[in-house]
Order: sequence, then structure tokens, then C-alpha cells
Amino acid sequence: AANAPRGQAAVYLRRACLNHAEGISSKAGADNEQFRQAESDLLAALSLFAHDDMNSQIVVCHQILLGCSRGASELAISKAKYLGGELHKTESSAMSHFLGVLMLRFAHSQFSRNGNVDVAATCCQCAIAYYAALDNHLGSLWAAEAYITLLKTTHDWALAEAKIRETIKPAGIIHAAFAYIDGILTRDANHQHLQVPRASILLEFDTLVKSVCSMTGRETLRAGWEEVRQALQPRRPVSTMKFLPLSAEARAHLNDPQLGCGESEQEHFIRTYETRNSFITGYFTSIDHSFEAIGRGDIDAAEAQLQTFIHSCDSQNQLKEREILSHKIPALAQLSRVEEMRQELPRFLSDWFSTDSRADSRLLFNLRNMPSDVREHAMEVRANTAHEDIAMCFTAQAWDKGSVILRRISKTLPEFTTKIRTEPKPDSWQLLTFIGAIYEREGNFEKALDSFLGALHQLENLRYLIPNPDSRRRAYSSLHTAELFCGLTRTSLAMSLQNTKQSPREWRLPATTWRDQALIFMEQGRARSLLEILQAQKSSSTESIQEWMDQSYRARVLSTLVQSRCDPQDEADVTKRAAKVAKELGIPDNSFDPVEEALKGWHDTTAQVFKSTMFLPDTRGLLGSIPSGSAVIEVAICMSGIMVMCISSEGIQSVHQSSLGVYQLRRLVVAYLGKMQTLLKDPVGDKAAQLAASLSDISAILSAQLIKPFTATIRKSNAVIFVPTSYLNVFPLSALILDGEPLILKKPVYQIPSLNVLRHLSHTASNIPRATGASVLADCGTGRKQLHYVGPEVVSICNSLRVLPTEKRRFLSSLNSSEIIHISSHGSENYSSPWESTVLGDEFRVVDMAKIGTRASLVAFSCCLSGKGQISSGDDLVGFSHAVLQSGSLAFIGGLWKVDDATTMLLMHLFYKQLAAQRNDTKGGGTCLAVAWHRAVRELYRLDSRSAGTIHDELEEMWKATRGKTTRPEGDFTNLKYMMDLLRSKIDSGKLDFTLPCYWAPFSLVGYGNAVVLGPLGQK
Repeated sequence: AANAPRGQAAVYLRRACLNHAEGISSKAGADNEQFRQAESDLLAALSLFAHDDMNSQIVVCHQILLGCSRGASELAISKAKYLGGELHKTESSAMSHFLGVLMLRFAHSQFSRNGNVDVAATCCQCAIAYYAALDNHLGSLWAAEAYITLLKTTHDWALAEAKIRETIKPAGIIHAAFAYIDGILTRDANHQHLQVPRASILLEFDTLVKSVCSMTGRETLRAGWEEVRQALQPRRPVSTMKFLPLSAEARAHLNDPQLGCGESEQEHFIRTYETRNSFITGYFTSIDHSFEAIGRGDIDAAEAQLQTFIHSCDSQNQLKEREILSHKIPALAQLSRVEEMRQELPRFLSDWFSTDSRADSRLLFNLRNMPSDVREHAMEVRANTAHEDIAMCFTAQAWDKGSVILRRISKTLPEFTTKIRTEPKPDSWQLLTFIGAIYEREGNFEKALDSFLGALHQLENLRYLIPNPDSRRRAYSSLHTAELFCGLTRTSLAMSLQNTKQSPREWRLPATTWRDQALIFMEQGRARSLLEILQAQKSSSTESIQEWMDQSYRARVLSTLVQSRCDPQDEADVTKRAAKVAKELGIPDNSFDPVEEALKGWHDTTAQVFKSTMFLPDTRGLLGSIPSGSAVIEVAICMSGIMVMCISSEGIQSVHQSSLGVYQLRRLVVAYLGKMQTLLKDPVGDKAAQLAASLSDISAILSAQLIKPFTATIRKSNAVIFVPTSYLNVFPLSALILDGEPLILKKPVYQIPSLNVLRHLSHTASNIPRATGASVLADCGTGRKQLHYVGPEVVSICNSLRVLPTEKRRFLSSLNSSEIIHISSHGSENYSSPWESTVLGDEFRVVDMAKIGTRASLVAFSCCLSGKGQISSGDDLVGFSHAVLQSGSLAFIGGLWKVDDATTMLLMHLFYKQLAAQRNDTKGGGTCLAVAWHRAVRELYRLDSRSAGTIHDELEEMWKATRGKTTRPEGDFTNLKYMMDLLRSKIDSGKLDFTLPCYWAPFSLVGYGNAVVLGPLGQK
């Protein structure tokens, strides 16, 4: 009865649910009125349900869900653990299952419908705690799988990997779950139908693990899981079809050859499962080894790995052609063998779409009176096959074939493209990108633009769901995002050449012309994470930004520690690092679990800092940020070609497009870096001239794409600004050729992550006062890796800037008051965990730079590899260059490869002399960094034995003058005299050819190169 306590309790519970739902919809924060009312209603319901255990448990579950929505994660998880324990006592399997599923469904709803990642993550953690207390091993596995899927979908790959390792460890969740199922199968022969869900659970988890491995490239995880999977596999393949509760009619329909999903297909899948698994593992192993070779600069070894896999495909006779080609064609794509891909493609494509058919598959199945469940299964199989066929046409760049396939799919599956938009999956935007590219190549630009914009809408929605900027960066770091933005840019340029009456405004786009819209699209996919951080710094309070920086630092330190635990090289070292991190974060060492700490969500305040940032295109603002007289060369590249725009402050001057794709670019750049390292090891050997010629040839090939089409504009410019992409981020763009000479000899050259970033930096330079001091630090190291020449280098810099060398212990505290920050030391690159890349050893890492706020005009790291970073398709580098710009600095100089210490000393000496001389000569006007760098590099390039000897002697005299004084930097320079004499000997003998790019081209200037050093010179 309504007036009875139980009736009243039910009303309160119902009202609490409504208030909870309204509170979620209001998006008014964790303490909104609806949430408070829901909490009150639940307490009332719980009181009225006294002595009614079942209904009380339902109320407690809703309290847990409300706690998740309100951000009370620790309390919610604690209650979930309590609830699981209580239900374990009652042994109520139905209620236990219901409440666990309720938590997981609420998590799914919060992510997919409301875009609340933190709430979804907390719900998953509650479900894990609940099932663990319940001692329900299958439920624990479902909850873990849901959490890993969420982490993967939000691009938090390191934590997804950590949760997988936790799940598959000995005596872990997956072992317990399968032991439970196998126990039932062993005890009761009547339960053999459980072989079906057992096989399905193993297959689903296997697919999930492999998808994470494909993102992280972690071979040890793949190998570890394979060992576990083999142990869980049944000794004999299980024919799942015979256990399915199907009627004879349904079974007959499933075995219809036109459906292609019957028992014969299932039997083949099961029979060849291990062969297929081994084949796929071979593909990913070749990819991993290929990337390792790329990291070493050995492009031939990288491509040999792929070629070995391709050869292995020819001897594979147990799998179907489609299964083999699904990996062979992508391997060929990475070798840019387009014609071979196109030849192989017809053998991949499904028979369903190989001939014209006017029949709608759904109508055809209805005419056959097919049961609804079988019909929907058949439709899903066809839709998946259509997706695969379109994707492979795109990969093979078989545009004509793609057009035909797309037309046939639209006839046989009329709902196909509609469902991609109305019922999107996490990768639906990629499929829309492929469809857009096919329409674009057939000249149907309006359909192409419609598909591309649909993909962009889905991608931006996915990005909005992610509060963590690092995960947002990864969301834009796939090859497919580059394809999307290249497609949007190409289509806009094509529409600018058409006699179309439609303007961008009629498509609800911001530009007034299609040419301007092309620039906006090119910018939209570029360095978005860095841009959002700069936007947030401008629009948020100092307290919010500082809180975010602290939390971001914590998350990155934990994430890198988790990664090192996933693939430990030295277990003792990992344990030591864990203890250090625990101490640094103020967490008791005995209770420190890096995974659990890293899984804690972002604080709502800091999450909102980035929820409010958005891409605001403004062509006039972009062009206005370009310094007058400068030429901007902005590049976009994808598998099928390159696009280059030459832009000035007056607009787009010209556009160049060619078929040079991203994998061809990779071959050129990696070959260049590899040859450069070889040349640097022996710059006077027998092969030096041949290596130098090869480097010039590569520069000429790239110059034909980036310089030659715009020669007239560049000649008239007073500076060249590159907005590079992909592998061009690690290529010395100053080594490109203009009129037969390196570009840097003709013009000041620098690069910027995007014009939007340039706009923010130029605004910062004009409106935010810079610091006035300088921090100059030498760290010569010890032992065989000692850097002897950093002593005279730093003495020279300090002499030019009129400051004392900075002591190592005071370096970090001096950064905020320094206009110029210079470090001369070793640099180390950690490719697998780039936040851990260092200068000054573990004392100063990329992650430390990113949390520091500076007001510097220039940060220079005279170190190996300090300017390199990890490349992404979204051009958000994880490395010092973007970390420096994020910190508030205007410009950065860093090394792209292992530099020569002696010539680096000479270059930095010349550069800072230029800074000091120009600042003194311009009567307070200051010094443009790009001009000073240009003049210094040009002077180094033109050194001969006489002029180089003069500089050497000048540096030596400066060093001698510091003996016993505070003007000499810290460190052991016992062997410096010998090294200086050795350098003088090389100079005098002509063994130093300063025209070799290994000497003058290793450093790149990134950021606002037009920044002016304005601060007063310090006093000695």
C-alpha cells in the first residue's frame, strides 16, 4: 500500500532516481540541488526499508551510483565493497547479478550518453570492488574488461595495459573465472553448452588485449598474454554451433551460402584459430621490429622486417585469402607499393559486393521468412564485411574500385551509411573518412565533404569526452586523423576551383571562402593539445592552472612508472623508482600502488579547465599573427600524398600537392638521420663525401616539395616559418635548399607547431612581461661520457649575457625569473616513455619542464636529442619543444640528433655573441631570435681554419680567465686542456669541414622566432 512504509520507501526511491537523472542532465556540478535531494530521498528510502534486506541492497546500490556522479569515488568504492560482502552472505545470485550489471550499465550510459569519463571509470571501479567482495570471478572479469575497454576508448593505453597485466597475472581474475567455468563443465556433463560462452569470453578478451597491444606496441604484453591464452585454450577445438539453441529452420538459414556465416565458416574459424593467431602475431612483431629499426635510423632494416612478413604470406596455405590479405595489404602500404596493393585487392573483396545487385538484403531475407535473430545476425555480418571492404579499398588507394563497392553497398545495405552516423561506434569516424576519400577521388566533392564533416563531428565528440590532455593528444595521434584533415583540406581546395554557388557558410563553416576554409581545416588537426593548454592558461585562473599542472605532473609521473613496471628492464631499479615517486607524491610507501593511484580520476575543477577549451577558427587572426614579410610553409601529409601551403600575412599565396605519401616521407627522413649519424661518427673517412652527397640528394628531394614551388615568394621574404607535420618534425628544415645553398644561409628559419600556436605566442610576447635574468648551466657529466667543451661554452655565454653560471642546486628555482635559460649537458631520449626523456639526468625531465611556469623568451638545451620528441600524426610532440612552449616560454632550441660537442660549443658561442651584439646595437630595440640564429649558423658554416682557430683561442682565453673565480661553472674539467688542444689540431689540419650538415644543422628553433630579447643585461 502507498501509505505503508515499504510503499513510501518505493516512492522515495523512485523520486531519488528522477532527481539523480535530472542532476546529471543539468550538468550543474557535483553539489547541485537535484543530487542533494536524491541523497536525502535515498536516506529516507533506506530508513523505511528497514529489515527488508533485498530492497535495502537496491537502495545502497543507488547510493553508490549517486556517489559516482558526485565524484565521491572513495566512498562509492567502499560502499560497493560493503554491498558485495553483504550479498555474499545471503547467496542471492539473482540480486547479486542484477546489481553488478546495474553498475556496469550505468557506467556505459554515463560514457556513451553523457560523455562523463570520470563517472564511468568510478562505476567500473565500484563494480570491480563489488564483484571481488562477492567472490564472483566471472563478474570480476566482466568488470575488468569493461574498465579496460573504457581506458582503451579514451586512449589511456598505459593504464589499459596495466589493468590487462593485473587481470592475467598468475592467480589473477581471468584464471579464477575460467577455473570457475571449467569446474562446472567437469562436474556436470549436462552443462556442456557452457562451452559457447567460455569460447566467447576468451575470444573477446583476446581481441581486447590485441587491440591494446596494437596501440602500445608492447611485445612483452602480447607474449605474456599468448602464454596465458594457450593455457586457457581447450585441448580440442570446440564446435560452438552444435551447442547453440537453434531450431532446425534457423540452422538451415544460417547455413545458407548467401549468408556466409554458417557452420562451415565457424568450423574453419575454430580449426584455424591458432594458425590465424600466430599469423597475426607475426604481423605485429614485424611492425614492432620495424619501428625499433626506425628509432635507430636504419630504414633498410625497418623495411626488411615488413618484407619478411610479406614473403611469409605467400607460404600461408591454411588461412583464407581474405584473412591473409587483411594484413599483407597494410604491410605493402607501409612500403608504398601501391600497384601491388591494387593487384591484390580483388582477391580480398567479398563476393557480396563484387557484382551488381538491386536487391536490398533485408527485403531478401524477409522474403525467405528468415527468423528475426538470424536475419539481424546476417545483416550485422554483411555490414562488418562492407566496413572491411571499404577500409581495404582506402588502404590500397584503389579509388575506382572503392566507388564501385560503395555503390553496391548502398543498394544491398541501404541503412549502412545512415547507421554509421546515427549509431556511431568509437571507430565510425574512420569509416566516414574512408567513404569521404572515395567520394573525393571520384569528384563528388559535396558528398565527400558531407562524409568528412560527419567524421569530424564524431571525432570532436570523442575528444570532448576525454578530460585528460595527454589522452586527448593520443586521440588525435592516429594515421587516420591525418587522413581526415587532409581530406577536408583537399576537398575545400577542390571546391574553391569549382563553379559552386555554395559558400562555406551554407555548410555552417566559419570561413567566407573555400580557400580560407582549407587553411582552417589544416590547422584544426594540428598540435591541438598544446593549443588547448595555451588557451586554458589564457582563460583560466592562476589557481586552476596551477592545480591542473600539479595534477598533470602527478598523472604523468605515475603513468611512466606504470609503463616501466609493464616492461621492467631492471626490477630493482623499478622498485627504487616507485619508492621515489611515492615519496615525491606524499603517499606511504607500504600502501603505494601506482596503478590504483593512476586510475584515480581528474579533479572536476581541472577537468573543466579543458572541457571549456575549443578550436575557434579565425582566418584573420591566424594571418595577423604572421610577422610582416615572412613566408609560412605549412605542410599536411597522408598515405596518398602531401599538401603544402605558402602563406603570408596577406593570405594563402599558393598551394602545392603531390603524390609523396607519409611512408615515402618516412623513408627519406629516417634515411637522412641514419646517414647523418654515420657521417658524424667519421666525418673525414672514405665514405664521408658519399654520405654528404646522399644527404644533399635527400634535401633536394624534399626541397622540390617544400621550397621549389614557392621559390619566388621565399626569395622576397625576410624569414621562413615552417609548420611541419609527421616526420618533418625531426628533419632539419634549415638544410632544405634554396638557389643551390642551404636555406638557413639565405634566410632566418624557424618552425612553429601551428599558426594558432604562433598566434598565442605572439599575443603572449606582446602582452605578458618577460623575465629579465638568465640561467646558464653546465653539466659536464663524469667518466667516458664526460662533456669537456660545455665549460668554455657556458663561460662564453655568461660573458655575452654578463651573468654568472647557475649552480645546479639553484637551477630549478631560477627558471621563473629568467628571460634566457640555457643548459649544456647530456640529453637522453626515452622513445617508449617520452615524458621520461631527460637533460641533467633524472633531475630534469620532460615531465618536469611541463609543470614549470616560466616567462622566458628563449629556452636552449645544448644537448643531444633534446629537440626530437615522439612524433604523432596530430603533430603534438611529447618532448621538450612542446613542453617548453607549454610552460610559458616563447621559443626553444634543441638538438635533433647526437651532436658534436666541439662544434656545438662554437655555434653557441657565435649565437649568444649575436644576441648580445644586436641588443647593444639596436638602442633598446632588442634582438630577434631567428635572425641571431640565422647569422650564427651562417658564420659557423663559413668558418675556415683561420677564423675557427681565432674563435678557439678566444674561448680558451675566456676559460683561463675564470680560474679560481665564480665565473667558472661547476664540474670536473681536468682533461679540458687536452681536448682543446685536440680541437685546435683538427682545425689546423683542416679535418673539420664546417659545411657538413652534421655540424651546423643539428639544432632546430621552435616557437616564436620573432621574439625579441628585451631584458637588461645582467651584472657580473
